[in-house]
Amino acid sequence: MHSREDTVTSVLIVDDEPSLGAICKVYLEEIGGFSCDTAPSGAEALKMVSTSPYDAIVSDYQMPGMNGIELLKDLRRSGKDTPFIIFTGKGREAVVIEALNSGADFYLQKGGDPEALFMELASKIRQAVQQKRTEDALVRTRFSIEHSPEEYYWIDCDGFLLDVNEQSCSVLGYTRQELRHLRVIDVDALYGEDEWRTLWQRLKEERHFRIESVHQKKDGTCYPVEISLAYHKMGEKEFMCAFAYDISEKKKAEEEAHLSEAMKWAIFETSEEASAVFGEDTIFLMANKEWERLTGYPVEELVGKKSWTEFVYEEDRERLLEYHRMRRNNNVHAPRRYELRSVDRYGGVRSLSAVVDTIPGTTLRIASYLDVTERKQAEEALRKSEENLRSFMNALPEPALLLGVNGDVLAANDAMIEVYGAKDGAMIGSHLGDLYPKIFSILKKPIERAIREKRCTDLEWSSQNRCISVKICPIADGDGDVVSLAIYGMDVTDQKNTRVALKKANKKLNLLSGIDRHDMFNQITVALGSLSLASRKAPGGEIRDRIENALKSLKIIEKTLEFTKDYQDMGMNAPEWQCLDTVVREAAASVPLEGVRLDLQTDGMEIFADPMLERVFANLLDNAVRHGEGVTAIHASFHEQDDGGGAIVVEDNGIGVSRQLKERIFESGYGRHTGHGLFLVREILDITGISIAETGEEGKGARFMITVPPGGCRPGTAAPT
Repeated sequence: MHSREDTVTSVLIVDDEPSLGAICKVYLEEIGGFSCDTAPSGAEALKMVSTSPYDAIVSDYQMPGMNGIELLKDLRRSGKDTPFIIFTGKGREAVVIEALNSGADFYLQKGGDPEALFMELASKIRQAVQQKRTEDALVRTRFSIEHSPEEYYWIDCDGFLLDVNEQSCSVLGYTRQELRHLRVIDVDALYGEDEWRTLWQRLKEERHFRIESVHQKKDGTCYPVEISLAYHKMGEKEFMCAFAYDISEKKKAEEEAHLSEAMKWAIFETSEEASAVFGEDTIFLMANKEWERLTGYPVEELVGKKSWTEFVYEEDRERLLEYHRMRRNNNVHAPRRYELRSVDRYGGVRSLSAVVDTIPGTTLRIASYLDVTERKQAEEALRKSEENLRSFMNALPEPALLLGVNGDVLAANDAMIEVYGAKDGAMIGSHLGDLYPKIFSILKKPIERAIREKRCTDLEWSSQNRCISVKICPIADGDGDVVSLAIYGMDVTDQKNTRVALKKANKKLNLLSGIDRHDMFNQITVALGSLSLASRKAPGGEIRDRIENALKSLKIIEKTLEFTKDYQDMGMNAPEWQCLDTVVREAAASVPLEGVRLDLQTDGMEIFADPMLERVFANLLDNAVRHGEGVTAIHASFHEQDDGGGAIVVEDNGIGVSRQLKERIFESGYGRHTGHGLFLVREILDITGISIAETGEEGKGARFMITVPPGGCRPGTAAPT
């Protein structure tokens, strides 16, 4: 069984070739949003469909026993309208027509580039499923409207009733056809032409609201209604959607309630607090409705029958009885305000804040109780939250602080106190500058920047021959305003020493590799020269051919050594933020672009990448000039993505790249020059998680899409993080 969640589309793939069904399943599930099952035949598919609901079915046409169209017809005869797509190698027109006439949603022919083919198949599935869901939603909506107990009206800007439901006809006494010839002013007793225009203008401004009015039936009788109105615009046309509900009984009940309650406990019934009057014997004499919520008893069962002591938590009862006795003796020390716990008839416990006093000239007590349960729970939750924060911070092995925006310490872990100590043994509530003046002087500007820019800031400083890395993270409230900062310090001395040692080791390895490469180039030059001389003096035939083959092999070795020099430099230096405009222009300066116009629209963005980023664009520009055959313009642009990343597009107006070569051009050794340019490009970008793909159309120019992950790009004015 499959989930019917909107985010996942369940698909049944029917193909008598299991491997093809499996490939289709893999591609669709990798594209995302699909959950696929496979069936080897039409008969097996019918069994699976009978027990499991599927959002769509993708079927081959030519299968033994039952072909795809026969399977489709069988499903439609059984009443199943599941979206159905014929996906087959058969391309005959007659088959296509029969499939569509039999109820297939789409017909897609196999073949061509698998990536594009299955992307198109995924698109067709989504389109068919969405269309089916839309149709179902329309049916459900219409059914709901027709069977709604409320009157429904669809009205144009002139007040004509364009559409109504059965309830409207039944209540008003008109036929559907009669209502469609009437206007609002014909069925609403309170609205004439001017009132209608005023209402329409208000609806256009407010979009939706509720009103009360009076509807008039065909026989002339009237009844009050509550109407929910909504404005809707379709193209250039404007409409009003209205649902009306007969509130005759509601109005009658309101009037009766108003008359009966006008003289009854005005103060009690308008109070949001539980209010009551008690006799000397603690029995309820009066109580408002809020007491029903607190106790679970109707007021009628409280007044004259129940004592307030029954609803006091046992551990608080004796204390409150003592207050009651103190008031009896006119003790001025009897508290008027206090807190207690109450118990309702079901055993539920709530916290109350009480104000109790004696009514002057009587022995009666008047009391008001405010339910503070949620406040108490919030206080307890805050206390536990603070305990959890303390436990979490103390679990951190390195010093950590929670700082207010004014510099006061809100929390600090044990490691902070142990490493740096605390002034006079106190830390919480003290200003960081008073506790640690030197640390505050170092952190002051990064803290101000983190608050101003509302993003994390990193810095390093040295203390006592140790290197400390600090991260400052602003914490914002619901309105986006920074209210505090989490500060975490880590001793990274050992890591830095390790990086320095590795850098020295790599430098030595590079030096050794460079010496070896230099010596090898010298020897290759000698071998090339010697073989070239031998080739000129050697007789024709087999000997000369062998010399020529040896020359070719040595030249390949020479190119490979040249490539290893570039490949060796990758990753030697730490990635850094680089201005895209500057990098592309410097790359262009190293490539002969005579007669080629470079259009640069990268908006001053910065990219976090390997220092060899310039080589990436130099290779792309050189590739366009060298292989584009007549390129006259190259365009480089940057585009922000919804996920926070970015896309850099480098495209030209040359001959483009054929579909079969879009991936092969990035392979090592492929090409007519060194065979390593685009391979090197992909490797350099991959160091910082950047990817590249050729997405152009053959005959319309090459188009390289460079995808930068979230956090890997920023406006040029941004400060380093």
